[in-house]
Amino acid sequence: MRVRIPLPDQWDFTTDLTVRVSDLNYGAHLANDRILSLAQEARVRWLQSHGWSEFDLGGVGLIQVDAAIQYKAQGFLGDSLRISLQITETSTRGFRITYQITRKTDSVEIARISTNILFFNYQSQNITNTPISFSDRYKRP
Repeated sequence: MRVRIPLPDQWDFTTDLTVRVSDLNYGAHLANDRILSLAQEARVRWLQSHGWSEFDLGGVGLIQVDAAIQYKAQGFLGDSLRISLQITETSTRGFRITYQITRKTDSVEIARISTNILFFNYQSQNITNTPISFSDRYKRP
């Protein structure tokens, strides 16, 4: 049974990245483990666009607790990729991000990713409640 990640109707944020030689595997295409790195880079850029970081979003940090990837096509050295993300679900302690990676030149979908993120206090090493600065901006079912 395959992982199926539904796409949202709209995107909160979009950024572009280029496939580098360090992103390739021995098959000379985008390595499966690099997909999560591309998603993380997009997430960091989205956070920065709001003046946040992975260590400071409303006074607390973030920790990724799981991820799912649906591979759709290969990516190759030099491909310009568009990574779109949307907050698709929120809770009292975290949120889900859905990502889509497409190749810009032909709009071929490379992958879909879903990550679950919790708010985390790195000093006390505990999961914490969603900061108001986030919940005011992103209230989703």
